[in-house]
Amino acid sequence: MRKWPWSSWSKPFWFVVFCALFMNFGMAMQRTIFSNFVAEEMGIRVEQLGWLESVREIPGLLTFLMIGLTALIARNLLVGLCVGLVSVGLGMYAGSTTIMGLVVSTTVYSIGFHLFGPLQSAQVLSLAGPGEKARRLGELSSVAALAALLAMGFVYLTSSFLSYRQTFIAAGVITFGGAVLMFALPRVRQAEKPRTFVVRRKYWLYYVITLLAASRRQVTNSFAVFALVTIYDTPVKTVAALMFVSNVLAVLTRSFCGQIIDRIGESRAMAIAHYGVIGIFAGYAFIHVPWILYLLYALDTFLVGFDVAQSTYLDKIAVPEDVPPSLALGVTINHISGVSVPILAGYLWAAFGHAATFSFGAAVALVSLYFVLKINSTLAGPARQAVMRS
Repeated sequence: MRKWPWSSWSKPFWFVVFCALFMNFGMAMQRTIFSNFVAEEMGIRVEQLGWLESVREIPGLLTFLMIGLTALIARNLLVGLCVGLVSVGLGMYAGSTTIMGLVVSTTVYSIGFHLFGPLQSAQVLSLAGPGEKARRLGELSSVAALAALLAMGFVYLTSSFLSYRQTFIAAGVITFGGAVLMFALPRVRQAEKPRTFVVRRKYWLYYVITLLAASRRQVTNSFAVFALVTIYDTPVKTVAALMFVSNVLAVLTRSFCGQIIDRIGESRAMAIAHYGVIGIFAGYAFIHVPWILYLLYALDTFLVGFDVAQSTYLDKIAVPEDVPPSLALGVTINHISGVSVPILAGYLWAAFGHAATFSFGAAVALVSLYFVLKINSTLAGPARQAVMRS
């Protein structure tokens, strides 16, 4: 008889799961309507979108500072505070009438979102047992995809009578439920007090891969849906339906992606994903058939499931007390490109057309693939050490 994944979840992990459900529901509502909102209601230009996306990534540069607070404050409390910031930022979009209003709302939202990421990953890794870390991250990723699925269905059903601004308010209220859950979780102090800043030469490949991953992901996140809306006049209902279908695929496959990583290893799994990403960028650049681009969008959503390999790779090469601060530092480093890439990609589009922007994304993915293929050589040392200890 088949056991369902949740049958082995601990009580603390259930809290983490439901927090992720509320958080990702609200964020998915924002993602679903944002491109249509800024294009139709705010009349934003592509280079302005590049600057706005850059502002969204700036808080990621300071992520590692939050980890130091876990030495003083329980991790779940910090997660709750981060989710609360996201809910406030989402609500503030409803009152934005100028570019500066969008900047302020995006900054508040982004601070919470970017500080939340490494803290949640550290939570999951600390709750998972040996040999199941990627699976647990994959299961949580499935929960996030399920939440996004529900959110996109909600937007699709309510878009005819809820304005964009009313939808932002609803997103903020729903997201705040995740903060309440984290505040309710018993505050357990960590056995090891994490340091605020850890740089190890042996982790260099993790830093490089996350840096490049942020660059290529920024191109997709910032401009893929914007291209569909501005070039092909895709309405918000179609965007919601596209995201809905894509996240059905994600819900069904995220746990599977985690199992594949556990089975074939981080290098091979990420290499497969990179080949797909390169093809997707080429499609956005040179294919002008909307339904094919919709299929590529769905494929990209599926490939995101392999991103957890970055965290499990770090977990294999790092000592346990280095994992949380190294996750945070990795996020901080990749946001250097997160800040600069949207501006560069936006001006590439404005000067040479959208094909230049997506060709740039393909080139970054190709460079990233080169480094991904080096992962196995860095795992050889830790593997030999593990055998000697046993």
